[in-house]
Amino acid sequence: MSITFWTRIEPRARKADLKRALQVCVRDPLWMLARQRQVGVARLQFSTRRLTGYQPVGGSAVAIDDSIPLEAHVEREPVTLGLRGSIQLGIFLENLLPAGVVSDFRQAFAIAPQPPAGEIEDPRAIRLRGLSAGRIADGEAAYQSFIGAPGAPPLPASATQPGAHDALVRLKTYREALFTTPDHDAAWDRPNLDYGFAVGSDLDGDSLALQARHFPGGRLDWYAFSGAGESIGGGQPATETTTSLTFVPTKTTFAGMAGNRWWDFEDGQVDFGSLFAEHTDLAKLLVMEFAILYGGDWFQVPIQLDLGSLCRVTSLVVTDTFGRQTQIPATVDLPATGRPWSMFRLSGDDGHQGILYLASTLARWEDSPPLEEVIFLRDDLAAMGWAIEKTLQSPVDLPVDGQEAFLRRLREQPPPAPPAATPGGPEAWYTMGTTVPDNWIPLVPVTAGDGSLMLRRGKMARAIEGAAAGADLTIPARGQILEPSSSPYLVFDRALPQAGAQVTRYVRRTRWLNGKTLVWVARRVRPGKGPGWSGLQFDLIQPMGKGPDLVHP
Repeated sequence: MSITFWTRIEPRARKADLKRALQVCVRDPLWMLARQRQVGVARLQFSTRRLTGYQPVGGSAVAIDDSIPLEAHVEREPVTLGLRGSIQLGIFLENLLPAGVVSDFRQAFAIAPQPPAGEIEDPRAIRLRGLSAGRIADGEAAYQSFIGAPGAPPLPASATQPGAHDALVRLKTYREALFTTPDHDAAWDRPNLDYGFAVGSDLDGDSLALQARHFPGGRLDWYAFSGAGESIGGGQPATETTTSLTFVPTKTTFAGMAGNRWWDFEDGQVDFGSLFAEHTDLAKLLVMEFAILYGGDWFQVPIQLDLGSLCRVTSLVVTDTFGRQTQIPATVDLPATGRPWSMFRLSGDDGHQGILYLASTLARWEDSPPLEEVIFLRDDLAAMGWAIEKTLQSPVDLPVDGQEAFLRRLREQPPPAPPAATPGGPEAWYTMGTTVPDNWIPLVPVTAGDGSLMLRRGKMARAIEGAAAGADLTIPARGQILEPSSSPYLVFDRALPQAGAQVTRYVRRTRWLNGKTLVWVARRVRPGKGPGWSGLQFDLIQPMGKGPDLVHP
């Protein structure tokens, strides 16, 4: 048998009058402040190290470039300028070239009056091409030729002249300053429709790595990462710094928080007590209870860290006004039978417990309207998926509606007319199948070598009245998201949920810490709008004179 007892100190009023007690007189406030300064209240010790290595998914590890934000490091992709950019570069180049060699460059890098095969049709691009053909050199072609890109036209003989060579050097410098482009493997993970990468820090006998396996693009912060157990290398060995800090804890506050002082008027704009919640809204009820009951138990400690560094708290000692010191361990270090409760903690390997990652991410940025947009959806009726090129990037870098482009092509190349009814003739006719809009690219289920289910990009055939025998009527993908030059194009079946996915390609702009303006082309993945129906049908019997209904989803 054991008896548990403790000592409890309670104030006891000598009088029934509470007037003097409510005054809360402080006889010597300077002594209280001096006592707090004397004992220090709390002492924090933490160690920091910088992340030095970066590795895209399936690629080689390289050193992190601290001159750009981490989003640009991950998202940027190679940029090839279209018609508008080529004309702008051509004007820039011709202003630098000697007058005697301008005609040579216009002949060597001529802008064709007719659009090349496969170019996205845009009336604005056709007009601009007609105005610029023969009047200006293709600046992008000149740049590609100067850097020795495969397939680029050769430079004219006059390019070796001193003035022409200097102009090409300045063109190269100007062109490469327009966009920040990668000098390493891309982080875009096409089979999973997201970005995948890892960052790491190597120290003697202690290597740390963080991975962001499924980053959809856009805003990147510490919660996108989880701990990885192995080193990635790629950078210089890191150095670790240990810092001790003495401070007075500051309470964490938020809107609607209960007041913790006498005569403190609470903010009436947020009232958790009036929050309407059903009995099934467990998350809402949990947040409300946590804010009301435990909101005053949190403190914040501001510490100064370098961007792109890891911080691990090694010791936290609290000294009360009686001079007693108490060491506060992390919750993950306490003995527990299950997983300990924690917040703001990286998940993953146990070696990353108690680590705070201050990622070198964007604070402010500008995003352009989508240059390209593809909607991935499931078609349960057709037992397949579709990649709908809703928006395409035109040669003048303006969006083109994929459905409108299909309707414009349909007016120029109508489908074959159904057979007409004749007296005494058949009453119905048979067709093997219907067609879909040109911007609907099929995704056919296939089984990979490892047994995983994947969706492979396929092709549909157009139905055109009067098409020549043997003509190629297949519909290829046209945007860069679906990578027309990549074959095969495969996407994991698990990467396409029932709601589908929406992938956009756009331009991002920011000003970084060194004052430099950065521009890059990125992608972003968002949830789709659910399954759809393409209208694809097979083995149809139609009345004579009536063709299949053209579905415009």
